[in-house]
Amino acid sequence: MTDAVLPEEIIVNNIYSIRGHKECLGVCLAELYQLGARQLKQKVRGHPERFSDCFMFELTPEEQIVLRCQAFLVVLP
Repeated sequence: MTDAVLPEEIIVNNIYSIRGHKECLGVCLAELYQLGARQLKQKVRGHPERFSDCFMFELTPEEQIVLRCQAFLVVLP
């Protein structure tokens, strides 16, 4: 990735409310860093000293449904 600064709106549009916290999905982070989601996950797991324990967690099936709905609402005009 280049050292270019991303516009704030791109970052803000990729933040979701999950478990009462503002979070960015791995797939969104991977896209921002120009990586595949699998590559990002491998890098995080390969360098645990660089990331806190709460950096990554798995969504429940219910949370996945809610996020799909949130993403769908963001796309609607």
